[in-house]
Amino acid sequence: METVCDYGVFEPVRETSTSQNIALTIIVPVIMLIGLIVFLIKSTGSILKKTIISIGVVLAYILIRILIKNVF
Repeated sequence: METVCDYGVFEPVRETSTSQNIALTIIVPVIMLIGLIVFLIKSTGSILKKTIISIGVVLAYILIRILIKNVF
C-alpha cells in the first residue's frame, strides 16, 4: 500500500484538446480504412496476403493508439 503525503509536488494532470481526440478517434481510422479498401481493390496479390496485411494494419493502429494514449 502506498503512502500519500499531505504536501509536496503533485503530478500534473494531462489535458488533451478536443481536436486531438477527434483526430485520433475519427479522422485517422477513416483515412486508414479508405487506404485499406483501395489497397484491397487495387492489389493483385492472393487473398491470404491481403488478409495478413489488413490484420497487420489494424494491429499497428491499435498498438500506436495504445502507445499514444500512455505516453502523451
